[in-house]
Amino acid sequence: MEPTLYEGERVITARFLRPRMGDLIVFQKNALIQIKRVCKIQGRRYFVRGDNINHSTDSLDFGAVDHRDIIGRVIFNY
Repeated sequence: MEPTLYEGERVITARFLRPRMGDLIVFQKNALIQIKRVCKIQGRRYFVRGDNINHSTDSLDFGAVDHRDIIGRVIFNY
């Protein structure tokens, strides 16, 4: 399986677009900026999973991401 993003790639995000299920988002959690895929939305909290499930930390490890911690929804990568 091909990675969604490769090390060194850049992303362009949109702050004004509300994340939807399946979208990649950039957020800050535990002083780290991370990129993960939205797998569940509960009100203003987003549950995220890494695409490489066996080697990724995600909401199962650190809990839901609050909407205030979201930097933006990924709209383009290069």
